[in-house]
Amino acid sequence: MHGGALGDARGAVQGGARGAAQGDEQGATQGEAGGEPGVVARLAALGLPDIRAPAAAAGAEAAAAEQLQDAACDACSWAVLAAEALGLPPERVDAVSGGVQAATEEAGGCRRFLGMEYPRLRRACAAGEVGLVRAWMDRIAARGS
Repeated sequence: MHGGALGDARGAVQGGARGAAQGDEQGATQGEAGGEPGVVARLAALGLPDIRAPAAAAGAEAAAAEQLQDAACDACSWAVLAAEALGLPPERVDAVSGGVQAATEEAGGCRRFLGMEYPRLRRACAAGEVGLVRAWMDRIAARGS
């Protein structure tokens, strides 16, 4: 689990959100588009980890299932941080969380999410691609409805 890094990132997002509110006000007077440079910096600074589905081992199905759900929970926590870094409202963050939960309910879906969807978010955040991150959030939130 990435508890220490997750806690550090959460603090940075929360601190950045306070600064973003000030930056958005300043940006509006300086001609920046809604504080987007601050969002780009917060997304890139998250440093989403590479979370992979654990390998299934014969005779250890229960342990593998638990590890898979732990990985899904980690991915959900990082997705929530990315949603917060975007400045999404709480109800939208909740919808993203619900979408991740829906996508990872069963083992096959969870493996696909960790192997296909989560890496898209990770790459978009690392590149500071706000539009791609927003589109990812919309796509995932729709799964939870």
